[in-house]
Amino acid sequence: MGRTKLILVFGIICLNSVGLSKEKDNFFHHRDEEDNGFFSKDTPQNNLFEIFNQSQPVIFVNNPDLLKVHHPHDFGSEKTTISSSVSDATVPSKDALHLEESSATLGLYLRGVSNNELATPVLQSVLNQLPYVTFARNDTNTATEIANNIQLKLEKYGRLLTKIRTSVEELYFWSHSPPNLHFPPCCSLSPVQFKHDSNFGVSIKSSLSCDTTTSPFQEPNSHFPQSNLSLVFQQNLATTYGLRWQYALTISGQEIVHPAYLTPSRVCNPTKHGQVFLQTLHRESKHIVFVVDRSNQLSSHQFRLGLDTLLHMLSSLSTLDRVSIVLLSTTSEVVDVRPADSCVMGRLLHLSERIRTDLIKYLGKIRQEGSSADLEAGLVTAFNILANSDSRISDHAQIVIISGQSEDPTELEPMLSKLSYLRTKMKSSVSLSFVLLQNLGQRETPGIEIFHKLVASSGTSPSNVLAGKVHFVNTSSSLPLGLGDWYTASPISAIDQPLILPPKLDPISGSLIVSISQTALMMNKVVAVVGLDIALEELSEDISWRPREEGSRIFLIDNNGVTLAHPSLTNRESIANHVEIGLIETDLGFDSALHRIKSMPSGSFSVLNTTYTWQKVESSPYIVVVATRSDIGQMSARLGQVPHHSHTSFQYHGLILAGTSKLCRHLREVASMQTAALYLSPSAFASPSEHLVPDSMPQRTQSYMAYLTDPTRLIANPGLKVGVRNDAQVVAQITDMWKEQAYSSPLNNYIVRRRVATPRGVQLSYPGAPVPAGTDPTASSWYRAAVEMSGLLVVSPPRLDVGGAGYIVTLSQTVFDGPDGANKSIAAVVSADFTQGYFYKIVNDTIRGNICSTGNITCFLLDHHGYLVAHPDLNDRDPRQHSSSPFHLTHLEPLVATDLLSDTHEGFMTKNLCRRQRDQTLQRIFNLDLNQQGILQNVGEHCSQYHISQVPGTNLFLGVVNKTCSTATAFCWCSTVDRTCLDCSRMSQDECECPCECQDSTDQLCAASDQENLVPSCSPEPHPVRRARFSTVRVDQLPPCIHTDCQARQTEADCYGVLGCSWCHTAQDSVTPLAQPFCSYQEKCYSGILAHPSPYSLMYDQSQRSIESDSERPLFRASPIGPVAGGIMAFFLLLAITAWAYRHWSSGERRLLLNSGDQDTLRIDQLEEEPVEDISGPRSGHQNYGLHGPDMSGGITVVSPYRMNPGYRRPRPAPGTDSDHGYSTMTPYGDQDSEIMSCLGDGREVPSVNIQSRRERFRTRNPISLQSVTSGVSSRASSPVPQHMELSALPQEDCPNRGAVSNAGESEGEAGRSSGEENKTLMSDIGSVQGMTALPLGKHQMIVAATVHMVDT
Repeated sequence: MGRTKLILVFGIICLNSVGLSKEKDNFFHHRDEEDNGFFSKDTPQNNLFEIFNQSQPVIFVNNPDLLKVHHPHDFGSEKTTISSSVSDATVPSKDALHLEESSATLGLYLRGVSNNELATPVLQSVLNQLPYVTFARNDTNTATEIANNIQLKLEKYGRLLTKIRTSVEELYFWSHSPPNLHFPPCCSLSPVQFKHDSNFGVSIKSSLSCDTTTSPFQEPNSHFPQSNLSLVFQQNLATTYGLRWQYALTISGQEIVHPAYLTPSRVCNPTKHGQVFLQTLHRESKHIVFVVDRSNQLSSHQFRLGLDTLLHMLSSLSTLDRVSIVLLSTTSEVVDVRPADSCVMGRLLHLSERIRTDLIKYLGKIRQEGSSADLEAGLVTAFNILANSDSRISDHAQIVIISGQSEDPTELEPMLSKLSYLRTKMKSSVSLSFVLLQNLGQRETPGIEIFHKLVASSGTSPSNVLAGKVHFVNTSSSLPLGLGDWYTASPISAIDQPLILPPKLDPISGSLIVSISQTALMMNKVVAVVGLDIALEELSEDISWRPREEGSRIFLIDNNGVTLAHPSLTNRESIANHVEIGLIETDLGFDSALHRIKSMPSGSFSVLNTTYTWQKVESSPYIVVVATRSDIGQMSARLGQVPHHSHTSFQYHGLILAGTSKLCRHLREVASMQTAALYLSPSAFASPSEHLVPDSMPQRTQSYMAYLTDPTRLIANPGLKVGVRNDAQVVAQITDMWKEQAYSSPLNNYIVRRRVATPRGVQLSYPGAPVPAGTDPTASSWYRAAVEMSGLLVVSPPRLDVGGAGYIVTLSQTVFDGPDGANKSIAAVVSADFTQGYFYKIVNDTIRGNICSTGNITCFLLDHHGYLVAHPDLNDRDPRQHSSSPFHLTHLEPLVATDLLSDTHEGFMTKNLCRRQRDQTLQRIFNLDLNQQGILQNVGEHCSQYHISQVPGTNLFLGVVNKTCSTATAFCWCSTVDRTCLDCSRMSQDECECPCECQDSTDQLCAASDQENLVPSCSPEPHPVRRARFSTVRVDQLPPCIHTDCQARQTEADCYGVLGCSWCHTAQDSVTPLAQPFCSYQEKCYSGILAHPSPYSLMYDQSQRSIESDSERPLFRASPIGPVAGGIMAFFLLLAITAWAYRHWSSGERRLLLNSGDQDTLRIDQLEEEPVEDISGPRSGHQNYGLHGPDMSGGITVVSPYRMNPGYRRPRPAPGTDSDHGYSTMTPYGDQDSEIMSCLGDGREVPSVNIQSRRERFRTRNPISLQSVTSGVSSRASSPVPQHMELSALPQEDCPNRGAVSNAGESEGEAGRSSGEENKTLMSDIGSVQGMTALPLGKHQMIVAATVHMVDT
């Protein structure tokens, strides 16, 4: 404990002495007291030897006077400064600048940041006091253990394959002829009951198999019974985790795949296993020459079909096969994708993945040419290619001619004798096949006999030549069935053992898979090929996810030297490209080491400084190899029993969102400041491959927390590796200090997150936030750099933060196991992410004399590879030119880089070459000597003077450049388009060029590479992990985790480098300076330009709008439940509105007194009239006709009393009166009938209606008929009203002022009275109408539309 207290006290003193400044605001609360900072104008100059005795700090991270940001577009103000300050602002002499002293001060400051912000001494002190157990390293046991595990997995998959094979053979046994497997087409499946599966990458249905070769238009309504084969598929998938696709392929080409899946693209293109099919039937290396007709004799359909046929055949071949392509027209042309390699001209090429890709690109560019195809010339060229290629007598070769039918088949007869002659010149047998291209609808092929004669075995040829085939194809979709087993150069293999193919990328899920296949036999005859695809990550999990150890590595190869798993291969594409192990482990090229590994079942030997120990996996092509540096000791130490530390300072990362911790918004992520997030990488689990996708069982994640925090040690291990609980218990002891620092540290405005990771894959990060599944913290650049330079403070160059903090710089440091010893191993790596601007601040504050604020002087910080960590121009990068590569010294300071590469400083900055395994490109990188002592500077009079000094205890260099004239130029070769080197033919050490890459064009096509010229591998790149697309929490509704309050910062110095803030100084046009610059959020003003798009908006293909306040922040990829539910609700709302509108319209149709267009018509409401046959003419939606004339133009519908509304209740008669007798009681509206027609005018007439137009309509109206429209013409009915009347005789005063009478009971009101007055005026001006008879009316009389039914008594 004494040592612990001493270290803690020393760390606190160191932190205070180097001067961590306070900010005006805090992350979680605002201080009321005035904060004037630590710096005063009377502060003495920095003194390296008095740094721990000063009462005032040395570093002033918030001093506005020491900060000046350079904006390269402000040329107007810069020119005067440069020209006038040549004599006044030159760089001081070496003694006056004190750059070496400033570098030492910066190193001490960074060490203090690590000690106080990361609690590195505390963690090291804890590790020093824990018990350790020593053990002996045994590489032989390690290789044997891994090989046995792989063998057990292969045996498990072999049993599954046997079940599939037996099921297929039973189908053939019970059917006397080759059966047609009846399964639904994969392209015609309904998406019902399909569920997305993260392992497959698409939506699948585990209870259904489908046919990839059947057209979706065939048998659309047929029933597909569930066969025994489908049941076997289902059982295998349900019981085996690493199993992916299962399939059965018949000899005719039909393919059944399980499970059924929905293609992710609109075009249905189901995956095919043609390569598995062909390689299982013919396991030897194949030599093939394709002769393709490209003449204009073919139709455009035939030409495209020919190319599709060639691509289909190329996809069926493996990397062990050799091919060549001849394009045929009037002349023959050999396709050459490597024109620089003379050794492959006119010869067969090994079909590597790169060669296959180049051939596909070449074929996509060819066009038709020539009038006709000379098949004989193409045949001669094909035989010449086979003769020039190295071949053995036992080899088999095949020539495939892809062409249309010949117009004159007799022209092909001379080829018979020519073919026999050519075959006699060959050492090996050569088979010939034809693929005849047909147009759509074509059925007959004249002269087919001559083609069969050509492909038949010739008597004069070698006796082992097999007869070829003639194939007919007319569509691309029929290629699998039309070609089937198209390779005829050798018979079908009689090997009955399963075949394991090299790994490949699954075109559906994008994951790496390994295919295992076997033939199905019936009466010793091959009838089908069965197979299954397994996940390579599950097969090699003991290698890929093994805890990393310094000086040791484990990899997996096959018998051909192809690498399946290696620490340097972190990208899936690199493994799918079948990289040879000799390109990674260059030491294996010496002393025939690789040959010994491939030929012997096990062993161990040393090559140079590395010891290789290997063990073959029985009954498989795999070899497990363990490589260890010879200087690594045999004894190693590991943690013993770690005492339980009672704390609740961390939570499993998957439970944070659903836990009790208070959530907040940390930039673009959901986080919690109350707890740290515990993340366990797949290497921490006993079955790593099962944890590459998000865990769908919350109970299991809860069991991890229960096991890790169990103080009794009685809870059973839920599936974690040994030592994981110890790691979690140890590293968790510093999270409490992180939380305290987060509430009190003045650097919180610049720290994005803190984290610690162990070699076993245990990671703790703060603030606590979810981590994407499958993340490997030990493969990250900051972890690897800290391990490679253990003992140093390692600063990584800026990179774009995935969490939304912009460009960040990571500071990392290693801690070791146990007390001091010779073989200390790394226990953990502690790191913190800072904003990029913060490092530029501390550079400005470190260098004495305020010289970084001078316009012609630039201060910078670079790492050991020459990448800039701090530079005034880094903040002005254009996000539209965003690149994953950081800026290099050669990009921004070419004058300095040119001088450092010269002979003046020989050996300090060297140019090196390494191979990037992801794409096999040769990378040109730079390395700087960290052991450099003193100051580096240019010699002589130059327009640009620089001083560079190494920062002690780090991987950094501090530099100052003084540009004393504007005419100084330097040239470094840099591509403005990509990273391609301008001259890949040579590399000179003294030639300045940016870090670039060149394609390795050799491909080892001609001969094996010289071992002395083998290029070492580059540092592995971290595998990109797919982040969660949606968040179940509304991020915009959460409070911010860090209250940076950008808009409240008034000065550039106060805004620069603050988390999420940007000093906005340029208008949206990127040219005009703002009159009043201000501090704002990066989403609103990125890179200092108003409304400039951020890299996140460009990366996610969405524009970022301006944000004025926290309440306006956009959603963070919210869950799709909201939009879907909203769409459903909108649909039902629209449906309800439509139903309401329809009912409203239909009720208006039946309304009694609704007038839509003609204000002179009256309607009767709520009486459903029967359709009338004698009413003709158009009818609007709001018209009922009564009192009509012959043309049905307006009128009042007379209602039959036999139509009764059942809801009507007749009012009680007045006392002392009698009710009407007869049928009058059946009238729905009884007494109201006399009131309905009391006035011809409509009581609802609006006063603004044009009265004159209504008068004209009345004058031109036809005579009105009073015949009932419901009763028709009846002898038993008569009307008391004459058929003709003169409306002019109606006294105006007899029309009472009343509103319209409706069934709804509208009362008489003001509107009715005004309408009545208007009707009086109208009636007074209508005048006499011809053909109408006036009916005299007295007071209290009215016109009634009625029909009297006479009852005989």
